[in-house]
Amino acid sequence: MEMAMRATEDIEIGQDITPPLPPLSFSLYDSCLSSHCSSCFRPLRTTTATSFLRYCSDVRCSSSSSVSLHFSSGEQQLFLLLRSDPSLFPHPDSSDLPAALRLLHLHRRHLSLSHRLLRLLHLHRRHLSLSHRLLRLLHLH
Repeated sequence: MEMAMRATEDIEIGQDITPPLPPLSFSLYDSCLSSHCSSCFRPLRTTTATSFLRYCSDVRCSSSSSVSLHFSSGEQQLFLLLRSDPSLFPHPDSSDLPAALRLLHLHRRHLSLSHRLLRLLHLHRRHLSLSHRLLRLLHLH
């Protein structure tokens, strides 16, 4: 199957028509927290802050709305919890939990995504349930 894009208006040759997407999961790796901006994901020049979430000098990143967005998603609390007891999550350098927190926070703000996220969560639970059943069957035989 071939994928194609069709324009609804005239586009200049070489004009970028796809918006840039920030590398979300890369920025959420524990090892990158101290060296990258938590908002735009660019490398930081200085790393003297004591918070887990750090921001560059760009006004959009260090604005109170950006900071409150990340704080209200629970990322700061997650990192404090994981640092206090590393056994809670066996893969400390994974971006899974912080990415999930950001998606859930986004979900609350954009309810039109709810049916898709709920379906993904349902399929994930179903997959885990089937995996556990298969493991039990294998151990019985």
